[in-house]
Amino acid sequence: DLSMENVGPWSPYLMFVAIDVEKHGDWEGGSRENRIARVGEAVTRVRELGLYPVIYTNWSSWQEMLGDTQAFAGMDLWVATMDDIADKQARWVPNGGFNIGGEQYSATSVEGHSLDLNVFESSLLDARKAEVQARRLNLSPPPPPPAPPAPTPVPPEIELRVANLEGRVRS
Repeated sequence: DLSMENVGPWSPYLMFVAIDVEKHGDWEGGSRENRIARVGEAVTRVRELGLYPVIYTNWSSWQEMLGDTQAFAGMDLWVATMDDIADKQARWVPNGGFNIGGEQYSATSVEGHSLDLNVFESSLLDARKAEVQARRLNLSPPPPPPAPPAPTPVPPEIELRVANLEGRVRS
């Protein structure tokens, strides 16, 4: 929910929400069953929000964190291969009939900024574009802009000084 709060009004435009399954600090200390349950909770919550979940991972993280689970079979994966080949062909796919929806195949630096290079299956993107369009059509109109602030009352002594100055300018 915190991620969605950060997205704010842009959530209807999201094509998917990636659930990051990688080695992170305290993730590694919990049991495999707990990690599988947590990923499952994230998948469920994304769906409850009316959005499409995708799992982002790489071979070593998946193996270490989730093992051979088939709990997420049939989901789209965004796989980090870092093999410098933009072919959407993961050399590894977890057990359970996953779809390779995207591949992060390289990272580079542009003008001192790190940049990850990705490719996605057009069928995944086309389906998600249709969902985004449907969400956008069902949006309620935006709220009206806030009323302008009430003018600050001018103290009487300032009004008197302004009137005196205006009188001098006219004469």
